[in-house]
Amino acid sequence: MTTFPSFDGHFWVERNGEIIDFYFPEYNFIKKVNGCGGEPIYLSAPLETQQLVIKIMDNCVKSVFKGENIEESKKNLCLFSIKYGRETPQFNCCLQNCYMEIYKNGGNLVFGSMGWRKKNGTIHYEYGGENYLTWKDFKK
Repeated sequence: MTTFPSFDGHFWVERNGEIIDFYFPEYNFIKKVNGCGGEPIYLSAPLETQQLVIKIMDNCVKSVFKGENIEESKKNLCLFSIKYGRETPQFNCCLQNCYMEIYKNGGNLVFGSMGWRKKNGTIHYEYGGENYLTWKDFKK
């Protein structure tokens, strides 16, 4: 049985130069606990790391949602999600949320770090970190 690896990072969609991500009420708690405010801050992982992580996740999707190729497997995942009422974005399901967004509206999948700015100007990365450059860093 294929399992998706556990990691400390975040996926989002980029379309026409705009970041498409979903804001969940749970983020308000995370921001308050960490003394953060404002809009999310995104830091893309190096391209080589993104390509590796996306390939790892794609292989898991293809193994579970059998298709002739990865695009068909992602479509199968989206259709399965719709069938079982998981069409709307869900907290802590960034990859599935992104696959669904791309299925519906297009765009490019991006992997990296996401957080918010603290009052002292530093950034609290809830997912990933400023020095996360390789898959090994994100897999901590």
